[in-house]
Amino acid sequence: MKYLFIFIFILSVNIHAMDWAIIVHKSNSMNSISQAELKRMLLKQQLFWKNGTKVVPLIFSNKSVHFEQFTKDILGFTIDEYTRYWIEQRYISRQSPPKDLDFDILPKMGSVFMGLIMVLPSDKFKKNNNLKIIKLK
Repeated sequence: MKYLFIFIFILSVNIHAMDWAIIVHKSNSMNSISQAELKRMLLKQQLFWKNGTKVVPLIFSNKSVHFEQFTKDILGFTIDEYTRYWIEQRYISRQSPPKDLDFDILPKMGSVFMGLIMVLPSDKFKKNNNLKIIKLK
């Protein structure tokens, strides 16, 4: 019985583990980014890259089954907290949330923006000559 419990616990931990790809335009000189800086960019708290290029955050659709895990893993928010954050931002700073797009459209759309930053489940990222994956520090 003890081993069955341990097996079920390990299985449940692995089900929720998500491998994320942090994607930027290929012209971006960065090879890695901290969790804090990524969060600031996705929440439009940091508006420019270190080289002065405007940050263009894109996210996948909040209707995706992965969205709840994204808000938890990457932003440290529940979906309700994420929604509340953007309602507040609209009134405080007139900021709107990043464009949310379907997985198939994101890389096509993102490849035209030099300041692009987006996060996708690794298995949803299709190789694109205009984009590259950077590491999370």
